[in-house]
Amino acid sequence: MSKLISQETFDDAVVENIEEFDMSPEEALDDALSQFKTQDVDLSLIVKDTQVYSSENNGPVVHTSVKITNQLKQFLTDDNINEVELEKLIMDFVKECADFAKSSLAGTNGAYTTLYKFLQKLQNCQNNKLLQMFINAVYVLLVGQSKLMKPTDTKYFLELIELHRADINILLQTIKVISTSCITNEANKKSYIDGQIVSKAMDLLRTYKDEKELVKAICSLFCVLTADDDSSVPFGNAHETCRLIATEDSGLLLILELCKHYSKDTTILKELFTTLPTLLVRNEFCQQVYEFGGISFLTTIFLDNLENASICSRTMTIFQCLARNDVVKDAIVTSGVVDIILVALSKHVSKPPVCEASCALIGALALRSPSNAKIIMTTTFPQLLVQVMKSHPDSAHVQKSACIAVRNVAYHNSEYSGTFRELEIADLVNAVLAKHSTAHDEAKAALRDLGCKVELKELWKGEKGSIPQ
Repeated sequence: MSKLISQETFDDAVVENIEEFDMSPEEALDDALSQFKTQDVDLSLIVKDTQVYSSENNGPVVHTSVKITNQLKQFLTDDNINEVELEKLIMDFVKECADFAKSSLAGTNGAYTTLYKFLQKLQNCQNNKLLQMFINAVYVLLVGQSKLMKPTDTKYFLELIELHRADINILLQTIKVISTSCITNEANKKSYIDGQIVSKAMDLLRTYKDEKELVKAICSLFCVLTADDDSSVPFGNAHETCRLIATEDSGLLLILELCKHYSKDTTILKELFTTLPTLLVRNEFCQQVYEFGGISFLTTIFLDNLENASICSRTMTIFQCLARNDVVKDAIVTSGVVDIILVALSKHVSKPPVCEASCALIGALALRSPSNAKIIMTTTFPQLLVQVMKSHPDSAHVQKSACIAVRNVAYHNSEYSGTFRELEIADLVNAVLAKHSTAHDEAKAALRDLGCKVELKELWKGEKGSIPQ
């Protein structure tokens, strides 16, 4: 495991090289980098700027992002703020923090607290441009550093949405801040959800449905809120959040309406199609999509975008989620989606996301459905499956989905197993078993249902009423 050092320790090493060994700033920096690398030190968050070590800079080393932060702190104490100077300073801050190491250094030196105090001063000011610039600065600073924002701060950003409902730019920047502050931060997610962010976001979607960037930002926010990505907590509330978004103000139906509204705009459609499957966590939600007429318009979108690999893979992921409902699953097959899957797969067989989504969808359609498996086996799917597995031997995700498809189809009829064996798919599955440890269970299940020899290991066995540890 790599070691970590502070920026101050690194700076001291560079300064020592300059003062003790008469090196130039460039030589001193290179030598320090070399020395720390040999000690297996992680330098990814270290700012490496030769200018701060030049002879022109007397006194202690102060990096630009820290210098700007200190200047902002001084501005906070001024009653008469020079807004022109402040705008320039915040623009320089944003530019500097585009580098994550510099942003991280600013964060450890109180930049977030300083920016937040400025936002509180500016909340009711008439200079919306300056307010927007500071909101954007907070967004840039929070990228990769969501823990800088405390749950108690969320109330301010929720109030911003209410106070500036007529300013689309401030709304957009605020939604981006909220989204970024919730990445890997379960406490902030909970605080925003308790503050009715879902209801507020739904209201914005209805009011500004033609504002593409805002629609994209809210879709991104929903994806962040429903991600169980904070390893610092025992468990998250992703499922409950999905349910809330789907049911709050008929959220699921609103997302479907937006999908129809943007059916010809693939840029926005991609965002909507990324959001939609995250909400399909219950049987009744799949039924709602079906009753809304979702199968029909999703099929039309699929057909209209067969050349677009990204839309194809996302559409198939939605169908896969919908297929968890057996009634909807049969409706998907009846609508002719299987043939469209094969056309998409033929066109994009070189693209792993399409191959993975295709196999996963076929596997979902065949699960618990002998009639669907029969329809699938009357197509060219077995031959295409061979092509997929041979084209992507190094992709564990593709191979795992392929094994699931084999297993779920072959399970229903020994004749199907024979067809797969004739195509030598068993050899390809054995190759998966040998190469991809993350696909062992799926590969063994496929071999079992193909009627092939497979070694199944007992992971544990009860003895005399107890399970040995």
